[in-house]
Amino acid sequence: MALYYPDVNEVAMRLTAFLGLAFGVINVLRPLWRPTIQALWEGTILHLPLLITSAYALALTVRRRGAATPQGAQVKDLGPVQGS
Repeated sequence: MALYYPDVNEVAMRLTAFLGLAFGVINVLRPLWRPTIQALWEGTILHLPLLITSAYALALTVRRRGAATPQGAQVKDLGPVQGS
């Protein structure tokens, strides 16, 4: 989703990135619980791209949300809304 970022649903991207980040952290830190060569290979090396891309995607959506409403911005009052 990060490759198509401006044209994706931000809520779906944020949720996917958060879950990917959670699973990435768990799998990268797994060799601390069972330190074997296989756990090091599967946990750290194979899941590191998941961790990096998920953190990048989450940072994109959070930064975009903060940039959409700059601090000190004035909200213009358009008056009452006319019903049809």
